Amino acid sequence: RRKVVFQLVRLFREEISEGITTLKKDFPSLDFELLPSPSPIQAVVVPGNERCISVCQYLRNVGKFDVYPIRTPTVERGKERIRIILHSHNTEDEVH
Repeated sequence: RRKVVFQLVRLFREEISEGITTLKKDFPSLDFELLPSPSPIQAVVVPGNERCISVCQYLRNVGKFDVYPIRTPTVERGKERIRIILHSHNTEDEVH
């Protein structure tokens, strides 16, 4: 299962640039940053608590993704992020 998860991590990191481009179209005033991480826990920085929550709600409703906002004071102000966790039960289609 570990091998499957890390294959999904590599695929996710390769494909995320497309997803970030789409998010930038839908949220043009926001700046998104994928944080470096080789683990199944990935994070995209979305500065601002309310903005981070809005993007998470959008991804849940439109993309049907199970993502969570990590907000200030848990992280430094301006470094709020969306937590994305990849699991062995995820499929490649879900990661695309």
